[in-house]
Amino acid sequence: MPYSTAQLKQIVIDAARRYGINERIALAQINQESGFRPNVGSSAGAFGIAQFLASTAAAYGLRDRSDPVSSMEAWGKYMRHLLDKFGGDYRLALAGYHSGEGAARAALRNPAGNPKTVHYVTTIMNAAGVLSATSAATSGAGALLAAATNTATTPATWGVGGLLLAALGLLLVKELID
Repeated sequence: MPYSTAQLKQIVIDAARRYGINERIALAQINQESGFRPNVGSSAGAFGIAQFLASTAAAYGLRDRSDPVSSMEAWGKYMRHLLDKFGGDYRLALAGYHSGEGAARAALRNPAGNPKTVHYVTTIMNAAGVLSATSAATSGAGALLAAATNTATTPATWGVGGLLLAALGLLLVKELID
């Protein structure tokens, strides 16, 4: 059964809600993975809306990678696992999804060593409009403070916009405290 893009986006949102995953990040991730195309494949052998490799699909009970409903169910299980493993840090969970769990921290600590993963994570986080690495549900000054104190990145990797947001967040926190 062919699905419209609107239907596919709703399938993504439903899976995100079931597994307690930020909906904006879910939509941005699946857009980055497949452009909401359930029958797209990669040169690495990934396939489907969530771009599962056969081994990862099997590990999460996915039999038909072209089925967007079952793919998003497996995606939800996998992302929930990654978020739990990395203490709710969406950047690390996304890096783990892209380059493997074992390579996630190294990819973000050394951007030059894995620029594709860094680009993947940055693109998704920017598209989702998420400022906080550790809690995409946090908003306002708390999100800015979390971004400013995130140990997964350093100020050198934030760029000018990130530094400005961090400074603004610290000013807002100071204002709230005073």
